[in-house]
Amino acid sequence: MWRSFNYILVTIGNTLSKVSSFSLLLYLFIFTYTVLGMELFSYTIAFDENNMPVEDPYGDGIDNVKGTPPSWNFNNFLDATLSVFIVLANDGWSTIFFDHQRVLHGVIPSIFFISLLVVG
Repeated sequence: MWRSFNYILVTIGNTLSKVSSFSLLLYLFIFTYTVLGMELFSYTIAFDENNMPVEDPYGDGIDNVKGTPPSWNFNNFLDATLSVFIVLANDGWSTIFFDHQRVLHGVIPSIFFISLLVVG
């Protein structure tokens, strides 16, 4: 019985050592897109009580926000990492993309999110 358990533990250890390089590459990819997303989208998106975009929500400073920022934003590193993970997991990414597209009206959100989805 212990030989079987030992075999399982050795197999798990060998698998983890082989997956470690992929995990490091995936973390580097997530980190890169997190920082890029923070550079492009931090403190740019907020909505009013009718779910309409607010023009220049952070114009008076971070403390005086006009409207409410969504919970999946790029305002800090943790939220940005969570947003990138949601897009990579393909779980509700379209809402994040369409809200950024609705507020920013440009090609930048399209390029960012589609490249993240395809390459990731």
